[in-house]
Amino acid sequence: MIRRLLIMALLLALFPASAAAKEPSAKTSAPESADVSEEPVVTIKPPKSHIYKKILLFPFEIPKYAFRAATFPLGMTSRFIERHNVQERVADFLSNDDKTLWIYPIIEGGAGSSFGGGPALRYTDLFHRGYQLSAKYTIHVNLNQLAAASLEKPDAFEIMGTPVSWSFSPQWVWSEYQYFYGIGNDSKRNDKTQYLLNKTDVAGGIAAHPLKNLSTGAFIGYSLASSGEGAAPSVDTLFPANSLAGFEQWLQYGLAGIKIEHDTRNNSSLPESGGVRTFKFTRYQHFGEKNYSYNQYNLDVKEFIRLMAPRHVLGLHMGWVFEQETGGSQIPFYRLALLDVKSPLRGFPQQRFTDRNMCVFNAEYRFPIWGTMDGVIFGDTGRVFHSVTDFTFEGFKYSAGGGLRMRAMNLMLFRVDIAYGGEGVNVIFGVSKSI
Repeated sequence: MIRRLLIMALLLALFPASAAAKEPSAKTSAPESADVSEEPVVTIKPPKSHIYKKILLFPFEIPKYAFRAATFPLGMTSRFIERHNVQERVADFLSNDDKTLWIYPIIEGGAGSSFGGGPALRYTDLFHRGYQLSAKYTIHVNLNQLAAASLEKPDAFEIMGTPVSWSFSPQWVWSEYQYFYGIGNDSKRNDKTQYLLNKTDVAGGIAAHPLKNLSTGAFIGYSLASSGEGAAPSVDTLFPANSLAGFEQWLQYGLAGIKIEHDTRNNSSLPESGGVRTFKFTRYQHFGEKNYSYNQYNLDVKEFIRLMAPRHVLGLHMGWVFEQETGGSQIPFYRLALLDVKSPLRGFPQQRFTDRNMCVFNAEYRFPIWGTMDGVIFGDTGRVFHSVTDFTFEGFKYSAGGGLRMRAMNLMLFRVDIAYGGEGVNVIFGVSKSI
C-alpha cells in the first residue's frame, strides 16, 4: 500500500512539469496567421560617397567594357578556369607540395623574333637553406638559343648588423639571326642585315641592405664573345668595316661595377603601387691588343600608381643608357645601347636602333577585364644618340598599342601586346617584362 502511494505521488509531481514543457509559451509562440517561411525585406542604400566614386571611376571602366567585347570567348574561358580551379590544379602539377620548386614551359615570339620556347625552373628553398635557384633554356625555330641561370642567397650573413646577400649568374647566347640596321637614330628599316653572335657571360656579386627596400652592391664578371657572318644579307655586305667594330673577332672582357636599387613595389610581377629605382655602373675592361674598353651607366626608374580601385594601375617608366669610350677605344657594334621592343619601344622590332646612348619613356594603364585577365593600353617613346651633346628632343620614335595580361596567384603568367610604331604592326607574346 505504501509503495502504491509513493508511485502515485511521484506521477503527480512529474505530470504538471511534462505538460508545461509541451505547452507553447505565450511570449515565444508565433501568431497562427504569420508565415514563418517569409524572410524580412532589407533595403541597402549606398552612401553618397560610393555613388560619387562610381561616377568618378566610370571613365576608367570604358576600356574594360571595350576589351570585354573584343575578348568575350577568352572571358568565358577565364570563367571556366576559375570555376573548375584549373589554376590550382596546374600549380599543383608544376610545383612540389611546399610550392618551393616550380618547373614550367616558356613560349615566346614576335617583334622580329621567331617562335620558340623551352623549359624553366625556379627553386626558392634549395637544400632547405633559403638558396634561390632559377634556370631556363630556350630554342627558336631558327635555332637561336639562350641558356641562363641564377643562384642567390638572400641575407646570407651580416656585416655590423647589416644583412648581405650574394648572387652568381652565368648566361650563354647563340644566334645566327641578330639584326643590325646601322648606327644612329636615323637608321633605315630597309637596311636590315644579320650577323652571328656567340656570347658567354659569368658574373657574381654581393649586396648589402642598410635600409628597408634599399640595396647597394658590387659585382665582378667575365664576358667572352665573337661575331661573324650571319644569314643573308650579312652585315659585312652592306656596312663598311669602320662601322662594325669588333666584327669577326673573339673579344674577352673583365667587368666590375656597382649597383644601387630602391624597391618599394608591393609585388615584383604585377605591382600596383610603389616603384623601383636602379642605378648601375659597369666597367668593361678588354683583354687584348686592340682597345675595346668602355664604361656603361644605366639609370632605370619605374613607378606604379593605383587609381582608386584594385587592379586599375598607371605605370610610368624612364630608362637611360650611356656608354663612354675610354683611351681612344672603340665599342663593339653588338654591345652598343639598344632601343627596341625590349627597351621597351614595342612598335619596333629587336635591335632596331643602336648607338652609344639611349633613352626611353613609357606610360601604361592596366585594368581588369575578367577574373584572371587584365587589359593594358600603353604608349612608348625614345631615341638613341651618339654623345650627350648630340641629345635633342627632336627625332623621338613613338609607338602605341594595347594588350592582355594573364594572371594567377598574383603573378603574370602570359602577355600579348599589339603595337604600332610607324613601320608596321608588332605582335608580341610570351612571358617577358612589360615596362
